Amino acid sequence: MARIWNLYADISMFERDQKISYYSSFLTKRLLFVLIPSVCYWGPFAQIQLLIALTYGYMCFYAHRKPHDDKRRIGLEICNEACFMIMNYHMICFSNFNTDPSAQFYMGYSFIVFTLI
Repeated sequence: MARIWNLYADISMFERDQKISYYSSFLTKRLLFVLIPSVCYWGPFAQIQLLIALTYGYMCFYAHRKPHDDKRRIGLEICNEACFMIMNYHMICFSNFNTDPSAQFYMGYSFIVFTLI
């Protein structure tokens, strides 16, 4: 138990059996994040849509389970996922969905400003 304590040290003690699934879902999200571009190489639109759906599903899962004890960490994780979701929405503006080159150029400024914030 001393060897694997760090795996579940931050997990809430209440309902541990449900909240321990956080690590498997986190790793699954990372794996799918890498697999989506390789499997859907034929369509960038599918890659963007699946990435947005994956991020949204993980945000809902994390906000529902709240696996950590620290409220600041929960807020930070949800804020990080929300920022990642906004970056995903910017990718839609850089795809063929937006055909105006000047609009894509100005959305680049929005993307840079939001990244810096």
